[in-house]
Amino acid sequence: MHYSIHYHGSWGIVGAYANDVKETRYERREDGSTEGFAYIEQLSASILSPSSTTTVLPLNSGIHKMKAVEDSQEGLPPATQKNEFWRSKQPRV
Repeated sequence: MHYSIHYHGSWGIVGAYANDVKETRYERREDGSTEGFAYIEQLSASILSPSSTTTVLPLNSGIHKMKAVEDSQEGLPPATQKNEFWRSKQPRV
């Protein structure tokens, strides 16, 4: 499992279900005035173990990337996560 850097435009909670998942969070460092371009900087990186959760914020506060940690426990499927999202009433940027 590997997702590119993205945001959801909604509130949410993400939990690791099987094996570890690495979440890297980013912050946008420019005003978004150039279409198709975003300058971002990494803020943090953390590992979600099974049964741990993280939150997702709307818009630029929720820019992140999720990636399976390669060392999976024998007998378990590759990293799996459970996601729940709630749509923000704010416009997308």
